[in-house]
Amino acid sequence: MSFSQRHYDYIIGGAGLSGLSLCWHIATHPGLQDKTIALIESPDDEQNAQSKTWCFWSKDGLPEPVPIRHSWHKLEIFAGHTALTAPLEKMGYYCVQGGDYFARMSKKLSEFEAVDVIRGSIKGYGETARGVKIDVGGKSFSASCFFKSFGKPDLSRARFKLLQHFKGIEIETKKAVFDPLTARMMDFRVPQQDGATFVYVLPFSENKALIEYTLFSPSVLAEAAYDTAIADYITRYFGIEPGSYHITRSETGVIPMADSIHQATQGARVQLIGTASGIPKASTGYAFSRIHRQARQIADALSAAEVPRRKADSSARFRIYDLMLLDILSRDLGQIVPVFEALFANNPIERVLRFIDEQTTFTEDLQVMASVPWYPFLRAGFRNADMLLKGGVNPRTISSRG
Repeated sequence: MSFSQRHYDYIIGGAGLSGLSLCWHIATHPGLQDKTIALIESPDDEQNAQSKTWCFWSKDGLPEPVPIRHSWHKLEIFAGHTALTAPLEKMGYYCVQGGDYFARMSKKLSEFEAVDVIRGSIKGYGETARGVKIDVGGKSFSASCFFKSFGKPDLSRARFKLLQHFKGIEIETKKAVFDPLTARMMDFRVPQQDGATFVYVLPFSENKALIEYTLFSPSVLAEAAYDTAIADYITRYFGIEPGSYHITRSETGVIPMADSIHQATQGARVQLIGTASGIPKASTGYAFSRIHRQARQIADALSAAEVPRRKADSSARFRIYDLMLLDILSRDLGQIVPVFEALFANNPIERVLRFIDEQTTFTEDLQVMASVPWYPFLRAGFRNADMLLKGGVNPRTISSRG
């Protein structure tokens, strides 16, 4: 398709995870084969992708051509007095490197005649009689619907405003120290004074792994604090001094953790997607699978000629669970490690993963909740009774819901 066609059925702003995923779902949907799509790729999208690693677990393959860098079928957990190595029998735990995802999806999308990739920065946009007009570096494009993946969700009215922030380094060691068959999902054997803190380790071979230091707290740390914590961890638990390994890449990130229900729209024809729409899970920040589910839901709605109003990211019961955990993370920090220790020690690992991914039945939810200390959750419930009565919704954020 020539760029002389300035009007499209859909324009997607941003070629990150959510933009690429949505473009793929629309382009491959059987009911949308007559639709035209413009994907606006900003100058920073490819570089930003290089610094991202996403993990997810699944018993079913994803429909997208997702490039799996590595997979594991055993997980390690260290919390309190619990040291657990658990096999995954029906699931796999997968790692996707952002640069690989960008390259693979970009190549696949280039094969669709109905998809134009327009490289440039979006300078502005606004609704018109025909839909939405978008300025890309001085050139004007229009669409019936605009999907916006950039910008930050509004957290101004959230009750809890924690950040999940992290730094990870990928290292190569001179000797074999890692088990490439086992991922270390959560290791709480690190100081907890700056907030709920854990390390995860993704081994790609016996001498190559990603070590990531993750915290939940109101503010980020100084850069040197992450570096010192990671180096100390590698020395203590793998017996390797800083001069004995080579850092091949690093990544950092900050994910808002809040109780807000975010806007789904910015007008009749402007839909928010991805992190801009608040899609990461409120209490954990997991987003990869949720973003792909969101993209599939939007494509299905478009095919049915429906306005793609986003379904609630989480059902009422999971919003309540998230709310209580956010409260404990904010106000009862000393209980976090005991809660996670009991969670993993008293449940099959795949039930825990399904619970985190909001795929459990209510009966399984009761089993999970009965397995952890009840008093921090009881205190959290009393402190947030107004929100519990509204299904985990902060009354101050209801008007923001699109």
